[in-house]
Amino acid sequence: ASVCGSRAGLAAESNVSSKVKVLLVMIGQTGTTTVCQALASLGLRVYHMEEMMVFARGAFRVEATPGDWARALSRCRVDAVSLEPNLDQLPVALAASPDAKVILTFRPVRAWFKSTMRTGPADRHFDMVIGRYLFGGLRMFPLLDVWDALTGQYTRIMQEGDPFMMRTNVTLLEMIAWFSIWRPCYAFFDLSTRGTMKVMRDTQFEPHIVEEPYLAYKSEIKRLVPKDRLLVFDVTKHNMTHLRDFLGKPAPPGAEQALPRSIRTKHEWSNDGVWINMKDTQLYALVGMALSGHLAGYAIVAAGCRG
Repeated sequence: ASVCGSRAGLAAESNVSSKVKVLLVMIGQTGTTTVCQALASLGLRVYHMEEMMVFARGAFRVEATPGDWARALSRCRVDAVSLEPNLDQLPVALAASPDAKVILTFRPVRAWFKSTMRTGPADRHFDMVIGRYLFGGLRMFPLLDVWDALTGQYTRIMQEGDPFMMRTNVTLLEMIAWFSIWRPCYAFFDLSTRGTMKVMRDTQFEPHIVEEPYLAYKSEIKRLVPKDRLLVFDVTKHNMTHLRDFLGKPAPPGAEQALPRSIRTKHEWSNDGVWINMKDTQLYALVGMALSGHLAGYAIVAAGCRG
């Protein structure tokens, strides 16, 4: 499918500017998802890590240039984007988005470390058990290819590039695509040695060991971004008013001041937004399809061994 290759996307494509209005440039577990949800509530088209990985791969790779960033983000008509976990692409993103305002979400090191140590291992276990093993059954047969040949729905999803990670109405087709094709692609971008993971590589020890790279990255952002384009944002202290004022967006009458409640909380056993927002009926359907794939795969292998 032509990624973000809709008529509107092709008309908006630029080799010079990404046309991104807001860059969110800090490490995970500092409120990035909350701020993404807040920006979306202001009417911005927001890409978090998951949308970048699926729809803007040209900008996600380590060798991406400002031109790659400009083309990938402009044709998907992105207004705001989170760099997490590809923090090493900050200079490229700034070069491709010369007019973008920059939001730096920040938490004290101890609080960030505690949150990271709680959610990180749980998410890795989720990825192994659910993503790789259970939903590996969805990759046994070309379900998406067959369905797309009949309906063209998957092609339209890729052409439109609509944000999906923070939505509560993700379709079953998008879920199948996420768990069978999109999510497994995470391993192909060298993320274990880049950006966030490079900063966090010593989290198995003590917070004072990761404090230096954590604070150094914050200092680098302040060095690269002009003061009038930078907002240091603490989700425990700031609210929608601070965001609106920074972005120059007037508050409508009766506008909510509190930030949206993040879909990713300490009570969830995964950071996967699609999984969190999944309805029970969708979960049962996905699990049934995944198990059917495993059973079919076993039957094929068993038949082959007997032959």
